[in-house]
Amino acid sequence: MNRILTAAEMFLCDRTEIETHTPSRVLMYRAARACADAVRKMIDAQADDGCVVILCGSGNNGGDGILCARLLREYGIDTVLVPAFSDDGKLSEECAYRYEEARAASVPVLSADAFLRDTDKLQIVMIIDALFGIGLTREITGVSADLIDAANAYASSHQIPTVAIDIASGIFADTGKISAHTFRASHTLAINNAKRGHLLYPGAQYTGALTVLDIEIPTSPLDGQKDGLPVYTLTDDDVRAMLPARHPDSNKGIYGRILIVAGEKNMCGAAYLSALGAYRAGAGLVEIFTCEENRIPLQTLLPEAILTTYNSDDGLKIYERLEASVSRASAIVCGPGMGQSMLACSIVSDVLEKTNVPTVLDADALNLMSYLDEQWEVIGERRGNPSAPLPPIIMTPHPAEMSRLSGISLPALLDDFITCAANYAKTTGMIFNAKNTRSVITDGKTAFLNPTGTSALAKGGSGDVLTGITATLCAQGCEPLHAAALAAYLHGRAAESVTARMGARSPLAHEIADALGEVFSVLESDV
Repeated sequence: MNRILTAAEMFLCDRTEIETHTPSRVLMYRAARACADAVRKMIDAQADDGCVVILCGSGNNGGDGILCARLLREYGIDTVLVPAFSDDGKLSEECAYRYEEARAASVPVLSADAFLRDTDKLQIVMIIDALFGIGLTREITGVSADLIDAANAYASSHQIPTVAIDIASGIFADTGKISAHTFRASHTLAINNAKRGHLLYPGAQYTGALTVLDIEIPTSPLDGQKDGLPVYTLTDDDVRAMLPARHPDSNKGIYGRILIVAGEKNMCGAAYLSALGAYRAGAGLVEIFTCEENRIPLQTLLPEAILTTYNSDDGLKIYERLEASVSRASAIVCGPGMGQSMLACSIVSDVLEKTNVPTVLDADALNLMSYLDEQWEVIGERRGNPSAPLPPIIMTPHPAEMSRLSGISLPALLDDFITCAANYAKTTGMIFNAKNTRSVITDGKTAFLNPTGTSALAKGGSGDVLTGITATLCAQGCEPLHAAALAAYLHGRAAESVTARMGARSPLAHEIADALGEVFSVLESDV
């Protein structure tokens, strides 16, 4: 798993390494050498017909860029420095050292004024941004803003690659927010670790293809921090290692029986999509508990599912059937398409009272819990009863649902989505998949930032598919936090697979569920 750092966390690791093991100039050399090697691989035959331009600031990020320029010239690549500072400007100690070193090595320097005046006359094959790095705390103005705007315009009109060293200037490293003047990178070379701003939008749109360059700075100084929240992303290799095994000598009983409690009258689609997601994720059996009116369409849509139905006037028989269904389940989904009637409220409460297996709450279950105390009272009673402990509960709210549940205004929630989600998970003792463009999966002690997905997921029904995947992974033995993170990753990969074939505009939720097979095929064969 890749740890995603804040600027403060990266600075702490960097400072600790410098103070205990490795001089700062050695670390800068490692960073610049790794960047130069990466750029060398990107440069194609066009390099013979033009130059690489490196925009550099006055801090250590500028020092990385200046040293990278010298190393690129050693590789025989025509490289020109464009400083955002004057020769008598105030530079960081490391930047000043590298600038003097570059001048002594006859690295060409073009003033910012000359670059801005003559940009269109230059023959540039790549622009590299080393202006600000992860320490940016203010809006970008002045010469730096002008250089960024000119670089973006030139790269767009000439269709050349743009590379950011560590992070594109203008992205705020902790939030993904951007300055009015932000370098638009086609590639970003993150030093040692990815930062939150690489993945969070809108910064992700200015990051381009992200490559993390390992320069051997340990993150161990962050271990055991009381106030720290470790944030990770998964990779395909992580997912391969975490996926439950599929054995040749097996039967449906060992792959989990998923109970989907979902769907009021005329709302069978949510139940269908959740059940389809569960089956496509590998569930052995899926039972849908829903109203009788949904029987025929569900049996038509998904004949593989087991149906247990009720009529709204069945009285206590509803809860007897529900208790029997709950007792058979390996994991439960509750809420999709249930509506917010008193009957729906009672069913959600009964599931929470009776369940002894991981349970995923979504949609109307969350809406009911946002304005009623009944379900929270059941949860509280079970937590106080050691003879019937509450099993893991996973909630999968989108931002509006999360806002209603937590009481945090939507703007405040979106302003720091990771922290808000983690704090609320810690307060409630639940696991959250707080869905967003970059979903946050957290139990309040650890968080995962999901890197997969496309805008194809921004369509009704996709969240229902996610619930079925999540419950299946729980039923097959995944630790619930990991199950939620894996489900988000796989769901996003399925959206990427469909988008590659159909574009992001047209895919339907059931097509994303169906694409899970393609994702598993790649993950389980590409070893």
